[in-house]
Amino acid sequence: MKKKIMNALVENENIVAALDVPEIEDPYDLIYTHIYPFLYMPDIQEKAKVYITMKLETTKIFSNDRFKNAILTLCAVSHRDKMKTEWNSTRTDLIAGLLIDEFNWKDLLGFEMELSSDTESPLDNTYYVRQVVFESTVKNYTGCK
Repeated sequence: MKKKIMNALVENENIVAALDVPEIEDPYDLIYTHIYPFLYMPDIQEKAKVYITMKLETTKIFSNDRFKNAILTLCAVSHRDKMKTEWNSTRTDLIAGLLIDEFNWKDLLGFEMELSSDTESPLDNTYYVRQVVFESTVKNYTGCK
Protein backbone atom coordinates (compact mmCIF):
# COMPACT_ATOMS: atom_id res chain seq x y z
CA MET A 1 0.00 0.00 0.00
CA LYS A 2 2.81 2.42 0.80
CA LYS A 3 4.31 1.85 -2.63
CA LYS A 4 0.98 2.86 -4.22
CA ILE A 5 0.93 5.98 -2.05
CA MET A 6 4.51 6.94 -2.93
CA ASN A 7 3.84 6.38 -6.64
CA ALA A 8 0.74 8.59 -6.46
CA LEU A 9 2.82 11.32 -4.79
CA VAL A 10 5.64 11.34 -7.36
CA GLU A 11 3.20 11.10 -10.27
CA ASN A 12 1.40 14.25 -9.13
CA GLU A 13 3.22 17.16 -10.80
CA ASN A 14 1.85 19.71 -8.33
CA ILE A 15 3.10 17.76 -5.31
CA VAL A 16 6.51 17.31 -6.94
CA ALA A 17 6.69 21.07 -7.66
CA ALA A 18 5.62 21.93 -4.09
CA LEU A 19 8.54 19.90 -2.69
CA ASP A 20 10.81 22.55 -4.24
CA VAL A 21 13.58 20.32 -5.58
CA PRO A 22 14.43 21.98 -8.92
CA GLU A 23 17.50 19.81 -9.54
CA ILE A 24 15.47 16.58 -9.57
CA GLU A 25 15.19 15.03 -13.04
CA ASP A 26 13.19 11.90 -12.25
CA PRO A 27 10.40 12.37 -9.68
CA TYR A 28 10.94 8.78 -8.49
CA ASP A 29 14.32 9.97 -7.15
CA LEU A 30 12.33 11.87 -4.49
CA ILE A 31 11.56 8.57 -2.77
CA TYR A 32 13.83 8.21 0.28
CA THR A 33 15.25 11.72 -0.28
CA HIS A 34 12.08 13.82 0.14
CA ILE A 35 9.26 11.27 0.33
CA TYR A 36 9.54 8.63 3.03
CA PRO A 37 7.32 5.59 3.65
CA PHE A 38 7.76 6.16 7.40
CA LEU A 39 7.65 9.08 9.82
CA TYR A 40 11.05 10.56 9.04
CA MET A 41 12.37 13.30 11.32
CA PRO A 42 14.98 15.54 9.68
CA ASP A 43 18.18 16.36 11.50
CA ILE A 44 18.48 20.06 12.34
CA GLN A 45 21.96 20.07 10.77
CA GLU A 46 20.66 18.91 7.38
CA LYS A 47 20.30 21.24 4.39
CA ALA A 48 16.93 23.05 4.37
CA LYS A 49 14.48 20.64 2.70
CA VAL A 50 10.83 19.77 2.38
CA TYR A 51 9.54 16.26 3.07
CA ILE A 52 6.44 14.15 2.93
CA THR A 53 6.39 11.34 5.45
CA MET A 54 3.74 8.76 6.21
CA LYS A 55 2.39 6.15 8.55
CA LEU A 56 -0.17 3.51 7.56
CA GLU A 57 -2.01 1.59 10.26
CA THR A 58 -4.60 -1.16 10.17
CA THR A 59 -6.50 -1.03 13.42
CA LYS A 60 -9.23 -3.61 12.83
CA ILE A 61 -9.67 -6.48 10.43
CA PHE A 62 -13.30 -7.38 9.85
CA SER A 63 -14.71 -10.88 9.39
CA ASN A 64 -13.89 -10.60 5.69
CA ASP A 65 -10.09 -10.15 5.32
CA ARG A 66 -10.61 -7.82 2.37
CA PHE A 67 -12.01 -5.07 4.60
CA LYS A 68 -9.75 -3.32 7.06
CA ASN A 69 -9.97 -0.12 9.03
CA ALA A 70 -6.97 1.70 7.62
CA ILE A 71 -5.59 4.98 8.90
CA LEU A 72 -3.18 6.89 6.66
CA THR A 73 -1.19 9.73 8.22
CA LEU A 74 0.70 12.01 5.83
CA CYS A 75 2.98 14.75 7.11
CA ALA A 76 4.21 17.75 5.14
CA VAL A 77 7.44 18.80 6.83
CA SER A 78 9.28 21.97 5.87
CA HIS A 79 12.38 23.80 7.02
CA ARG A 80 11.47 27.35 8.06
CA ASP A 81 13.62 28.74 5.22
CA LYS A 82 11.40 26.88 2.71
CA MET A 83 8.02 27.78 4.25
CA LYS A 84 7.24 30.79 2.05
CA THR A 85 5.97 29.91 -1.43
CA GLU A 86 5.44 31.94 -4.57
CA TRP A 87 1.68 31.34 -4.15
CA ASN A 88 1.54 33.28 -0.84
CA SER A 89 0.84 30.24 1.30
CA THR A 90 3.04 28.29 3.62
CA ARG A 91 4.64 25.27 2.02
CA THR A 92 3.13 22.89 4.59
CA ASP A 93 -0.38 24.28 3.93
CA LEU A 94 0.14 24.04 0.18
CA ILE A 95 1.32 20.43 0.33
CA ALA A 96 -1.42 19.44 2.79
CA GLY A 97 -4.03 20.86 0.41
CA LEU A 98 -2.54 18.90 -2.48
CA LEU A 99 -2.49 15.73 -0.35
CA ILE A 100 -6.15 16.24 0.52
CA ASP A 101 -6.99 16.68 -3.17
CA GLU A 102 -5.03 13.51 -4.01
CA PHE A 103 -6.39 11.18 -1.30
CA ASN A 104 -9.70 12.44 0.10
CA TRP A 105 -12.61 10.31 -1.20
CA LYS A 106 -10.28 8.45 -3.57
CA ASP A 107 -9.99 4.65 -3.69
CA LEU A 108 -6.28 4.40 -4.48
CA LEU A 109 -5.84 1.64 -1.89
CA GLY A 110 -8.89 -0.37 -2.93
CA PHE A 111 -11.24 1.54 -0.61
CA GLU A 112 -12.13 5.18 -0.18
CA MET A 113 -10.26 7.29 2.33
CA GLU A 114 -11.90 10.19 4.16
CA LEU A 115 -10.05 13.12 5.72
CA SER A 116 -10.48 12.90 9.48
CA SER A 117 -7.87 15.37 10.75
CA ASP A 118 -5.77 18.29 9.50
CA THR A 119 -3.42 19.83 12.09
CA GLU A 120 -0.21 21.82 12.17
CA SER A 121 2.56 22.40 14.68
CA PRO A 122 6.25 23.16 14.97
CA LEU A 123 8.40 20.04 14.88
CA ASP A 124 11.30 21.86 16.54
CA ASN A 125 12.92 25.30 16.23
CA THR A 126 13.70 24.72 12.56
CA TYR A 127 11.01 22.50 11.02
CA TYR A 128 7.24 22.81 10.81
CA VAL A 129 4.75 20.05 10.10
CA ARG A 130 1.18 19.84 8.84
CA GLN A 131 -0.39 16.44 9.39
CA VAL A 132 -3.39 15.13 7.47
CA VAL A 133 -5.05 11.89 8.54
CA PHE A 134 -7.34 9.81 6.37
CA GLU A 135 -9.48 6.88 7.50
CA SER A 136 -10.98 4.18 5.36
CA THR A 137 -14.69 4.61 4.82
CA VAL A 138 -15.31 0.88 5.37
CA LYS A 139 -14.68 1.28 9.11
CA ASN A 140 -18.35 0.63 9.86
CA TYR A 141 -18.59 -2.40 7.58
CA THR A 142 -20.34 -5.26 9.40
CA GLY A 143 -19.60 -7.98 6.85
CA CYS A 144 -21.88 -10.47 5.17
CA LYS A 145 -23.56 -13.05 7.35
